[in-house]
Amino acid sequence: MATPHPPLAETEKLAAQMLAQPNPVAQLSLAEAMVVVDMMRPKRIAAGTVFISEGETQHIDYMALILAGEAAVETRIPGSAERRLINIVGAGTILGDMSVIDGMPRLTSCRAQSDLSVAILTRARLQELLTTHPVIAAKLLLTLHLRASQIARVTLGKFNKIEQMNTVLRQQLDAVMNARAFSPETTRSSSTKHSSAH
Repeated sequence: MATPHPPLAETEKLAAQMLAQPNPVAQLSLAEAMVVVDMMRPKRIAAGTVFISEGETQHIDYMALILAGEAAVETRIPGSAERRLINIVGAGTILGDMSVIDGMPRLTSCRAQSDLSVAILTRARLQELLTTHPVIAAKLLLTLHLRASQIARVTLGKFNKIEQMNTVLRQQLDAVMNARAFSPETTRSSSTKHSSAH
């Protein structure tokens, strides 16, 4: 089922509202967010389209703010052509910002789960914003940093849970192996073999 797109007349306001999210350091006001939106361009992406590709080094100069629809964030499974789904994200999510800022290859792939309406901000326009409105640009970068920090915290939390599960499994496996090593049958079998040797 196709996702309804916001009317073009409302797209800028919608994007600004999404950018002006609470920030503990320096939140963008709605007016400041509109300045950022003026630097962006609307784009429609058809369902099934991969619009960010993992490992890509050429087209890494833009980020996308989802206005409507959902996207799947995926990563390659090492040694396989298959991909692992990391997350399904929707309106308000910014994708591709890390490569825009650090110039490194894309970390993941993003595929449109449904028809998407997005707002695109290129590195060139971000640099222009830094020159013409440095305070607003700084607030935007802080917003992006906050998002990256939240993702890192969630990822670390998942990693710690996996490590805890692995520790419990290792302890259970050690307990089973120790129980088998000192079970009566194992001890009797060992004694029999020792007697036969004499």
